[in-house]
Amino acid sequence: MRKTQPTSLSFIYGLPNGAAKAYFVCQKILPNAQNILFVTGEDPVDFEEAAREFAGPQTHIISFPETDTGRLAALYQLLRVTDKPRLVCASYENLLAPLPKRDEFQKRIFTLRRGDTLRRQELLDKLEACGYAREEYTEAPGQYAARGSVVDIFCPQENYPLRCYFSGNRLDVINAFDLDTQNTHHAAEEIVILPLCFEQTEARLVDYLPQVSLVFDQPEPDFDFAAFPGAYVITQLPRADGENAGLKANIPFQANMELADREVASLQA
Repeated sequence: MRKTQPTSLSFIYGLPNGAAKAYFVCQKILPNAQNILFVTGEDPVDFEEAAREFAGPQTHIISFPETDTGRLAALYQLLRVTDKPRLVCASYENLLAPLPKRDEFQKRIFTLRRGDTLRRQELLDKLEACGYAREEYTEAPGQYAARGSVVDIFCPQENYPLRCYFSGNRLDVINAFDLDTQNTHHAAEEIVILPLCFEQTEARLVDYLPQVSLVFDQPEPDFDFAAFPGAYVITQLPRADGENAGLKANIPFQANMELADREVASLQA
């Protein structure tokens, strides 16, 4: 049976592509929003690239990936950035994906700093408890490797794996290294270890975004909006109860000056 749609929803049409949707979100919703969650079933790349231009540096744009490690890295970003608005782009699957409770996730994050006193085995035990997989070599986020006094860790939020050098029970050096060559290329002062496994996953993405404004991009007809009152809904087709944003894709004129003149006259009108 088709779900009933709350009257508090705001339906928008006339947004033909990702750039137009990003412009609408940044101009219409962002000025009065603390956080925005843009939910789409399409490739979000065009939307995110345009949003970075329209929103400017005063807004933090966060992409919510499909992988488990990618999701946890995105949650870490949400916890870190609280001094400016956040625009999060996620899929419908991510909207309902079970996530760790915010307090538990934050409590289990731990940081190692250069010069810390820590037994190597203690670190390995912590990595196992956090859900990191031991491999001969680290090749993907969520893995670690141990050889002698060296421990390699690939944390989900890092672009490179990090190599920890121990001298007895002291963490002497932390270096990022290249996966292909295994050569180190820059030093780091600390390494933040995110937990990857949890006993309970009862939270949802909206629990990490207080005072969030939701934007649903072309949801399925049977999508249940009951839990999301006040949301914006972008539709492909016009609606009698909707607002026409009036944006359209660029026209390839291809030296057709008559077509160009008509378009300029339309814009002026």
